This record gives sequence, C-alpha cells and structure tokens, in this order.
Amino acid sequence: MRFRFCGGEDCADWILAEIFTLSKLSSVKLKLLCQQVMQAILTDNLNLSEAQKVVGDKFESSDLKASIRALQYILTMSAKHSVDGQSLLNELTQLGLPKEHANALVKIYDENFEKLIDKLRSSVMRLTKMNDIQWNLFDIQTTNNLHDMHLPVVTMNLNYDDNIENKSKLISFSMNAEQFAVLLADLQAARDLIKTYSKS
Repeated sequence: MRFRFCGGEDCADWILAEIFTLSKLSSVKLKLLCQQVMQAILTDNLNLSEAQKVVGDKFESSDLKASIRALQYILTMSAKHSVDGQSLLNELTQLGLPKEHANALVKIYDENFEKLIDKLRSSVMRLTKMNDIQWNLFDIQTTNNLHDMHLPVVTMNLNYDDNIENKSKLISFSMNAEQFAVLLADLQAARDLIKTYSKS
C-alpha cells in the first residue's frame, strides 16, 4: 500500500516499527512529544532531556531517539507532500497507530502547518549537518601463498552535527576498492537525483 506522506511510496519498515513503539505511549504523552519534535523542526534545536522527561521510563534513550526521528519524518514529509490532516490521520491509523494517538499527532501538525511549510521553503530540512570530510588513500601490502599483493584502502573521517543530541560527532571507517566504487556510484546517483528535483 502506498501512502501520501511517504511521497506515494510504501511505508518504510523502520517507520512501521516506530509507530508500534509510539503506540506504547499514552495519547497525551505522544502529543507532548510531538510538540517537542515540532519545535525542534522549527528551531533546529531539540532538548533531548526534556523529551526524555515526557516519555519517562517508557523508552530507553535509543528508542526515544528513533521515535523522534520517525516523528520528524512523518511531520516534515507530510508537509512536503501537502498532505491534509484528515488524510494523514487516515494513513497513520491504517499503519496501526491508535486513532486517539493519530488525532494527537495530526492536531500538532495542523496547528503548525503554515510554519512548517515556511520552514521547508526557507531551508533544507535535515537531521545532520556535515562539517568536515577527510579522506586518505593507503597502499596496504599483503602476502598470499604465491606473491605479495598491494591493496588500496580508503579511510574516511566524517565530522557532523547531530541535531537530536545537539553535539558534534565523528565517524571513521575504511573501504576497499570495491566498497569505495559502490559508495561513489551511490553518491553520484544521489547527486543526479538532487539535480533533477532542483530543476522541477
């Protein structure tokens, strides 16, 4: 089944999983969490400790962060695709969110729809901001039973701001030639998609 808030595509499995998780909250707590997430979207700043107070001991920290990302996705993608409140309500209940919970979410969505649209128009909505990318190419020598081999290895260090935790993070990883070729192809495909949508 395809959903308007997903851009006319199937709903991703991780969203389905988070809808199930959000159903564990009371509708009142879900509404309060939605308010926190909506303010985070509009101001680019989330008070994670306040969000944790809202859900109490219902969620572990990792569950809370995943649920926040899901709410961000639902709210921003719904606005991006101009989904009206009633349609969003119907789609969320079809996906298993209790109607009372869906009503609470849609109420926050409807109340902030114009502000959300303005935010989407004025900036690119994203969960992370890339600060710096560093990479190096190494020639790793290895030996098998027949002869010495030289294998190229690419290492990358990505420094970015995580708006969920409000702090800078660093990710480091290494790739062999085949893995790098896949990453490069994916990035080129993403670039082409961005160019296509920018022209439309």
